[in-house]
Amino acid sequence: MVKRGIVHFFLALILIQVWACPAWADSPDIISEVQSIIKDNYVEPVSQEVLTAPTIKEMLKRLGDPHARYLTQEEYQEQRDSLDGNFSGVGIYIAMGSDGVQVVSVIKGSPAEKAGLKQDDVITAAGETSLAGLDSDQAMEVLRGPTGSTVMLAVKRGEQLLTVNVTRDNVEVPTVHAQMLDNKVGYLGIDDFGQRTPDELKAAVKGMQKKDADKWIVDLRGNPGGYLESAIDMAGVFIGAQPTVLVEERDVVEAYVAPPADVAAEGPLILLQDEYSASAAEILAGALRDNQRALLLGKKTYGKGTVQQIFPLSNGDKLKITVARFYSPAGGEINKIGIKPDIEVEDENRLAAADLLLSDNRDPLHGSMIALDLNRYQAAVDCRTLRQARYWQAWADIVDGIGASPVYYGNNSGWTELSAAQREHRWSFYYPDYEYIGELSGQNGIIVDMKAALNEKYVNDFNIELINAASGARIKTELKLVDADTFGCYPLEPLEKGEYWLVVHDTMKFADGQRLPLGKIGVILNS
Repeated sequence: MVKRGIVHFFLALILIQVWACPAWADSPDIISEVQSIIKDNYVEPVSQEVLTAPTIKEMLKRLGDPHARYLTQEEYQEQRDSLDGNFSGVGIYIAMGSDGVQVVSVIKGSPAEKAGLKQDDVITAAGETSLAGLDSDQAMEVLRGPTGSTVMLAVKRGEQLLTVNVTRDNVEVPTVHAQMLDNKVGYLGIDDFGQRTPDELKAAVKGMQKKDADKWIVDLRGNPGGYLESAIDMAGVFIGAQPTVLVEERDVVEAYVAPPADVAAEGPLILLQDEYSASAAEILAGALRDNQRALLLGKKTYGKGTVQQIFPLSNGDKLKITVARFYSPAGGEINKIGIKPDIEVEDENRLAAADLLLSDNRDPLHGSMIALDLNRYQAAVDCRTLRQARYWQAWADIVDGIGASPVYYGNNSGWTELSAAQREHRWSFYYPDYEYIGELSGQNGIIVDMKAALNEKYVNDFNIELINAASGARIKTELKLVDADTFGCYPLEPLEKGEYWLVVHDTMKFADGQRLPLGKIGVILNS
């Protein structure tokens, strides 16, 4: 068998099981071409029952490949345009509202930008077609149209009613979305693996390096895949010229190495994935994992480990069939299995979890940090950061997902590993250097004896907090001295069922002016 290389390999996730072939496609010559292509190139030997089917539709049905498809010239072009982010239209991102289409953002250089459309504009009608009550697919169908055609849009801009004429044109939608986050973190959201995507990625990395990015988040959530060669090229940005993927064509296995890139995204790297990250996205995830380059957060990926190739037919149409299987560089199976994350994190918490693990905002003067020794990744997080409301539940997911990985607390001067007994208590991961004062009663207020006279001015909600352990929400309370040594904490609203923590910080002062030497924490179980 002649090696075909990778130029036309296509991996995008296709969920279409049944399709129609034009009747004129089933001419004897075209059927013979399809038979020959399947016989010579399909990923595994094909039975005569498949090859002798009377029609192409039946042949592909008998093949039983959910990714094989007969494509007319128009369908093929639409598929390529979709993968590469190309379409003819006005060039806006939309959200549906009661009055019509809200403009979420305007694509730079698009017809919409040239016509003066702005973010938050509401398009109520396109021509004579009202957009109110339509779903997003229906609205996009109305707004798109042939290049050079003009559509008159009725637009609400605040209290203004406007008429905007937009001449549709080819729009290139970026497939890489870059953003600088705090602490020199460069965020790279990758929508798919089109032909332009490697160049977009390299440009994005260069742009953020000029802004001093030295840590990275690669977001592959919802990415359905794309071109094999794009995934290999993009891997080189993160791993250099290292093994990226194993491709098996029948009995031939070939290892592909990422090409050298003119830009390198060095420094800590976290990859976000979910159950919809598929095919080429799984190649990149597997390459970064096996090359010890990234920590993977999220859910197990889709599990599409097959390669499709587009074959031209003499009538101008195309045939797409599976020609190979692929594996991670270390030989890991992907098809129907997927890639497990290092830490399973719920979707709404993934970006916060990545941001937290990359924060590295340690403060040696404060001295309260948690350090994780994870597979391929180490992180030290300031406890004040992980206790913030926006990170609370993300940190909970991290704690649940690290298993038996070592956890340390301390500062730059020294570290102590959390003991097995400490790890049994969730609060230890938030307040590792606090002293446990036991389980407290929440009935009729929470009463705490501090064993020494307190400075009444310091009995306040800065030094004493009642916290919902599940959400991190601070509960509004009334705080007051019961006697010289004892304070009462009285929730202003009834507590819901669950676990609560009463936290007394080391900023608390006694009557003699001395600070509390160690923070204290008590647990309230409200049933």
